[in-house]
Amino acid sequence: ENSTSEITVDNLKDVKYTLKSQYWPKANWCFHRDAVKMI
Repeated sequence: ENSTSEITVDNLKDVKYTLKSQYWPKANWCFHRDAVKMI
């Protein structure tokens, strides 16, 4: 389960593998600077 208040490695992996692999080559991550600090 993804939480809006916590970013974990497992959550990021889940998000990546939920996306269909055909979209991976052009997919981009966009984070607020506070989210980057959490990672």
